[in-house]
Amino acid sequence: TDIDSPDVQFVAEKNLDYLSHTEWDTNLVYGVHEGHGHVEETLTLTRIDAQGGLNLPGNAHISAQLDAHQTTYTAAELRDLAVTLSSQPGLAWLNELSRRPDVDWQAIATAHQNWNYKQQGLTGVGAAGATTTTWGSFALANTTAAGVTTYTAAGRKNSTPATIAATVPCSSQEM
Repeated sequence: TDIDSPDVQFVAEKNLDYLSHTEWDTNLVYGVHEGHGHVEETLTLTRIDAQGGLNLPGNAHISAQLDAHQTTYTAAELRDLAVTLSSQPGLAWLNELSRRPDVDWQAIATAHQNWNYKQQGLTGVGAAGATTTTWGSFALANTTAAGVTTYTAAGRKNSTPATIAATVPCSSQEM
């Protein structure tokens, strides 16, 4: 097959397979968020059934794209990949190109990602409730220690002398 053009590009077609599945399960105070999925990109290379071979002009600018999964391959490594791929049906032309020193080999990066996650915890309402309970307990403990008069169930008056000049917040682990 004769190709008579000063610029020949063997452009690959990028294909995408994408799946994302997300679930939410929540009530007033607690929630669970989980999901999984993947992104898989592949390249479909140009398939040419040239029974007599591929005849390209000697002075043509030729470029060919390959799915290299990364873009750090050297031209020599891409040429070796082309030879390997040339054994597949319709890709024999890659072997012919691999023998030419003037081919611009282009590595096309493709995405290959998978994810699976699960997050769980308090909702905003649940967190606010936990904070209120913790700070409420802390405030009652410090009010008594700061010298406030309290009454017992028997009606007796108890006074605690003021011994703390400033109240310093502490975590619930220190109480």
